[in-house]
Amino acid sequence: MARDRPHILRTQAVVLRSIDYGETSRIVTLYTEDRGRMSVMVRGARSSKSRFGATLEPMAHIQAMVFCRPGRELQSLTETSQASTWRGIRRSLDKLETAWRIVEFTSALMHEEEAHEEVYALLVSTLSALDVAHTRSRNLWPLFQMRLVAHLGFEPAFTREDVAALASERGILHLESGQMAQDVSDLDGGRAGGALREASRAALRAFAILCRADVASVLNMHMDAALRSEVEALVTGYVSWHVEAALPNRAEKVFAQIG
Repeated sequence: MARDRPHILRTQAVVLRSIDYGETSRIVTLYTEDRGRMSVMVRGARSSKSRFGATLEPMAHIQAMVFCRPGRELQSLTETSQASTWRGIRRSLDKLETAWRIVEFTSALMHEEEAHEEVYALLVSTLSALDVAHTRSRNLWPLFQMRLVAHLGFEPAFTREDVAALASERGILHLESGQMAQDVSDLDGGRAGGALREASRAALRAFAILCRADVASVLNMHMDAALRSEVEALVTGYVSWHVEAALPNRAEKVFAQIG
């Protein structure tokens, strides 16, 4: 249906954010399969007779019916139902923190009403994997960051041969291109400057696995505290280089206080 007149949108969505508004309403940010990020008003959501229940909570995966009027920043959410329950996420503090970071990151990077089916699929598949993961679920957070920026056009340019050529204990990651090498002279064009990040061979290989391996392999990857810190610094450095907006950290601060 054309978007230049009022219409009903039926779509699947993941709830990214939900805030109270007025006496009984809520403003909810969705990431939808058909329209990308979308802000909706949910009237009566907090009333005693509300039929929405837990479908408006962050990380809920829902079927949504939205009444859309052209030119409005806030559309009207009229009906919801659960598409997936993801109970495993809410039973684990570690999983809950990872999920919060994922939806916060998605909300920060994606623009209003720009459909991106690959990003929606990534969001749902990562949260689904997180829900059932038995070990090392925290690995899904840096995985999601790297896969999302890749979908936005910033996939690292390293090759399998680059990774295999890391012979000594240290190497470098070129933040602009995503190339990795043993030394600056091994980079294409001998790139140098502030875009270089030195790291251990183990961290560079873990970075490569997060970018390219399947989810099962990522969940099987063991990282001790020191290696995890180094890998997450590489991921943060790479993402920050390519994303202009300040990276969100509210979830990190909240769970640091809980922990």
